[in-house]
Amino acid sequence: MTGSAQSSGQVVEFGSHLIKRAQWQTAPDAISWWPETPLWTAIFITIVACIIGWTILSGYRFLQKAYVRQTRRHFIEFDSSNDLVGMADLLKRFSQQHWPLQSLSALDTREFSKCVVELTATVRAPRRSRVAPMDFALLESAMCALLSNSYQQNPELEPMQRQLIKKWFEEITC
Repeated sequence: MTGSAQSSGQVVEFGSHLIKRAQWQTAPDAISWWPETPLWTAIFITIVACIIGWTILSGYRFLQKAYVRQTRRHFIEFDSSNDLVGMADLLKRFSQQHWPLQSLSALDTREFSKCVVELTATVRAPRRSRVAPMDFALLESAMCALLSNSYQQNPELEPMQRQLIKKWFEEITC
């Protein structure tokens, strides 16, 4: 026998030995997606709980602020149709909903306007406001004009007052 025939016989024999040996071995267990150690299990559970909690809290906040989104839509409608009566009613309803701990419904128009402007100033004080502090007096007079003129037969507002109220609604509903 030649050397190449002898070596090919050894290769065939070695190959059949490997195949038989592969049949003898059992397949390894599947890798679990669950962590093996208690620390990784705790970390995994904590992360999942945080994600679920954040999702629930975000949904709750979204539903809680639905009146703000609805107010914005109604204000755009009333502004485009020049409905000052609707804008005044919306201003009152929104203010009572936005600041429920204040008794705004018992106030007259001037006191109501002053209270809403003060509440707006205190709420917006920590953040940078788009309405400058010196504009709050003008905003108060614009709100008072809107509320008092809305009961007239042909209500009208000056363009500057309308712009201030529009700016206030945009700021407070953003």
